[in-house]
Amino acid sequence: MHDTEIDNIDSIRNYSIIAIILIIIGIISLYNYVSYDHNKYVDINSLVNKAYTSSKGYDSDMAKYMSKDVYNNSNSYSAYKDLDYKKPIKLSLKLTEINQHKINGKIFAYMIYDFDVLDATGKSVAGSRRIPVVFTVRETNGNLYIEDTHEYLYRDPVPKIYR
Repeated sequence: MHDTEIDNIDSIRNYSIIAIILIIIGIISLYNYVSYDHNKYVDINSLVNKAYTSSKGYDSDMAKYMSKDVYNNSNSYSAYKDLDYKKPIKLSLKLTEINQHKINGKIFAYMIYDFDVLDATGKSVAGSRRIPVVFTVRETNGNLYIEDTHEYLYRDPVPKIYR
C-alpha cells in the first residue's frame, strides 16, 4: 500500500469515529429532551376545567377555588352566551400542562389549551387552538385557589420565568 492510501484509510476511520461520537451525543441529547420531567407541585386540571366549562355561573362553591375575575375571564358559557346558534351548547377542553414554577410561595402553572364550542346539532360555532395560559395558584392546607390567569394571545410570548 502507498502512503496516500494509508492516509486515506486513517482519515476515513477518524471521520467515522467522529461521526459515531456525534450520533451518540445527539441520541443522548434527544433522550434528555424527550424524557424531561417538568415541575409538578399541584394538579389543577380539574379546577381549570371547571373554570372553563361550568354552566352554573360563579357561586359560593366556585368562590372556594377561584376569584371571580378568573372565572369571568375563563368561562366559555359566559363568553359565548350571545352567539346565534342552536342551544344548548357543548364545550370541549383539552389541557396540556407544560410546567409549574414556585415563586415567592405561589405556584405558576403554564398550560396550553384547545377549545371547541359545539351547538346542539354538533356544529362547531367557536374554538381556540394552542392558546398558552399561565395560572397563578395558591395552596393553603392542601386546598388550591386560582388567583389569576393570563392568556398569551396574538404571538405575545410566555415569559421565560414560567416556561
